Amino acid sequence: MLLGVNGESVVKAAPPVSTLEQNLWISGIRQDVNLIQSTHTAILANTGPVTTAGEKTKVHVPTGVSIIGDSVTLGTRDYLGQHVANSTIDAEGDRTMNLADQVLIAQQRNHRLRQDVVICIGTNALDGYRVQIMKLIDALVPGHRLIFMTPYNAQTQSDWNSSKLAVFEWTLPAKYKYVTIADWEKVAGQHPAVFAGTDGVHFGGVHAGDVLYAQVINQALKVARTKPCK
Repeated sequence: MLLGVNGESVVKAAPPVSTLEQNLWISGIRQDVNLIQSTHTAILANTGPVTTAGEKTKVHVPTGVSIIGDSVTLGTRDYLGQHVANSTIDAEGDRTMNLADQVLIAQQRNHRLRQDVVICIGTNALDGYRVQIMKLIDALVPGHRLIFMTPYNAQTQSDWNSSKLAVFEWTLPAKYKYVTIADWEKVAGQHPAVFAGTDGVHFGGVHAGDVLYAQVINQALKVARTKPCK
């Protein structure tokens, strides 16, 4: 950083950037590039024949995995893209369940939502999380399976919204055969070393965390694919 003081130049170091901040910044840029590319593809795809009134259409559901996540997902986005086969990832910091619902609806509208939908949201759980989750489930059109990843926070208490959200998510598979749980909360809690020196939520830049996170999603996908779609 170069500052002018009384006509003289003074060089000062920029504030240090943590590994986590750098990781999220780079992942965010790469995601923006991917979004531009996918939007361009969607525009081209929508230039085909237009269905007239009265014609019946069969909506094609793309195969593969759509991952919708928050800053935890954003921090491991590059690794996930390489280790969760045929996947797209849309992640953003401070994303809550109602914002994830908006992403899901937008991807459905553009015919980009893939058959298996993984929702990695909950660390930023707000009051009304049950209503938000049910809106997301209702918004999901037929032809998809839904995987909810339970959130993890090393400091969480049982009365925190993120904890209560995870408990509620575990009740869903019994009601909805197309819903599966990816238990990140349990697996992350069994590997505290992954969060050494972190805020207890994010592990961006820790390779062991990348590996575990992808494994939890892939294991849940294996279970989900034994179940019917909505």
